[in-house]
Amino acid sequence: MTDMPPPSPPASETPHSFKDKLVHWSQTQRQMHIPPIVKSLRELGVDVDGAAFMRFRRDGQRLICWLQSGDGQLFGWTVLSCFLCVLFLDRPLAYWCHDLPPPIRDFFGDITHLGKSEPYLFGGFALFAYFRYIYRNKHLAARAGFVFLSVAASGIAVNIVKMIFGRARPNMLFADPPFYGFDPLGLTSRYQSFPSGHTSTVVALALCGFTFLPRLWPLWGSFALAVAMSRVAIGSHYPADLISSAFITYLVTDAIRKRLEGNGYRLRIAPAP
Repeated sequence: MTDMPPPSPPASETPHSFKDKLVHWSQTQRQMHIPPIVKSLRELGVDVDGAAFMRFRRDGQRLICWLQSGDGQLFGWTVLSCFLCVLFLDRPLAYWCHDLPPPIRDFFGDITHLGKSEPYLFGGFALFAYFRYIYRNKHLAARAGFVFLSVAASGIAVNIVKMIFGRARPNMLFADPPFYGFDPLGLTSRYQSFPSGHTSTVVALALCGFTFLPRLWPLWGSFALAVAMSRVAIGSHYPADLISSAFITYLVTDAIRKRLEGNGYRLRIAPAP
């Protein structure tokens, strides 16, 4: 008994033109790549966009990979440190600093002015323009631009986070009535403690200095730490504000550094120790 050929599909289901075949192949491929969970949900009557689900899953995988990286682990430690500071350290330290002798507060009050961003922004931009258009040295111009961009971009990022969280400054602890906590979307300076803008400026400068001259890292670190701690001593910020600001500034400055070095600009002046 001879084998009969398999029956051909109905004419309505058989693609004829090249365009029809291409559409049929594309639909077949999409069906093959639909995740099992999407198929199961569709069988239950739940309308699920397979492409959107795949994008969501890819984004989730990228987020997990980032959390497992060095920056992701640093983010985890930053969140944990800020949480513990808010619960146990910030308020007692604010009370202690409030009772510091006036000479000590005046000393830190002088130091804290080093964290104002305006001189560094103006100086960085002026040096960039000079090295770029007059001296015509692209590497020197890139270093000056690196300082300007790091201070400016990290400051913008910190100010956005300030307004979102709306944390009350330490001096609100001594107001009538006292207040300790957050008022989201705070648009006044009294509710823009978290993170610290001065700390962002000096950390950006310290990271730029470390990029240029890594051997002088004790100098860069001491400078940033002294100015940052002065913000706590004079009652303008809490320790959690400093930690969060340093982390945000690190992410922004490191991204700018990688972009500039990836484009061929030589930022480092001396080799690392």
